[in-house]
Amino acid sequence: MKNDAEIIEVDDYTSNAPRVYPDEEYDVWGTEFIQASAQIFPIKTYIEFEHQFGPSETQFKDPMATFMDLCSSLRAGEQLWYQIIVIPIGFDWMKEADVEADKILGKIKKDVTFGNRVADTLLSWIDKGSEAVYSLWSDVETEKKEERPRSMLDLKPKEKNQMEGVYRKASKLAFKAKVRVVYLAKKDVMNKGKVANGIVGYMKQFSALDLNNFKPDLDYTMTKTAYFMKEARLNTKKTRIINNYIRRDDWGGRSAGLFTIEELATIWHFPLEASVRAPMIQKASGRKGGAPSTLPISEDITDDAQEMLFSKATNSSTPNYENLEEEFFGNEQKADRAFSSLNKEPLTESKLLVKSGAIPKASPPPNLPTA
Repeated sequence: MKNDAEIIEVDDYTSNAPRVYPDEEYDVWGTEFIQASAQIFPIKTYIEFEHQFGPSETQFKDPMATFMDLCSSLRAGEQLWYQIIVIPIGFDWMKEADVEADKILGKIKKDVTFGNRVADTLLSWIDKGSEAVYSLWSDVETEKKEERPRSMLDLKPKEKNQMEGVYRKASKLAFKAKVRVVYLAKKDVMNKGKVANGIVGYMKQFSALDLNNFKPDLDYTMTKTAYFMKEARLNTKKTRIINNYIRRDDWGGRSAGLFTIEELATIWHFPLEASVRAPMIQKASGRKGGAPSTLPISEDITDDAQEMLFSKATNSSTPNYENLEEEFFGNEQKADRAFSSLNKEPLTESKLLVKSGAIPKASPPPNLPTA
């Protein structure tokens, strides 16, 4: 599939977009997509989109089909931009897998919110107070429970799947990556609901609810506001996200997440023609190919041609074609008869070389049909 693709450099498609909002002609909607859980948990990858039924070319249910359908529904004046910024990193992130596995096994306490900490403190005070009052009338027997570390046999199916997913992700090459989406359109054709719901639906395909999934960044980067100074804050968000997109800024917006090469290949790849049925997106019919290995090249005849052309003109910077004609035809009358036999066309340099034997005549092709 990918061997047939040809990648060429084109002009920047963002160069003509307005960079400050509000704008008289255009409006914009955009957001960044972030991971809903800890970045060490994987999303659903292309392996889980493969099925064992039907013809081999349709066994892979390409998630790009949803995105291509959305793009094909755009009208003149609408643009949908999809950006993935990939940042190389080292291998220190692999330690996060061991930390998360210890949390699942109970060796490390999981992160507790501030509200839960306050509630736990109040309950512990009540418990101690009740024991102090109750001990005035009778002895309180305290049972000591022996705590032993949990093993894989003690884990629930969800926790086992999380352990396997964490270490499966830790076994692959990974990058930091940031996912941005911008929808730019003229105000008279803008359909924000269609595009926003469509792109969120596309990203939801990669949700593994017990592991990780994508969610739009509603709090910081999405062009949406509420309460006070809504219009001014909304225009600030619009200006910020489109400028971050145009600059390919990996610092602006939310922090980049951790994605393996398997996850990156899932959220963007060349669509499979057997699965993607987008009528408004056409495949290029032309294809470039390499020259056949048996094709003769000019270097094969260069030496003989130069020797033939310049052997008669050792004292001149240009070859003397008149001497060559006299040698081939004997005199001027023979040359005239040869010219008439060639429809009055003068002898060219290549014809002289063929007649001299410097360039052999080509043999007929082997696949020429015969009677």
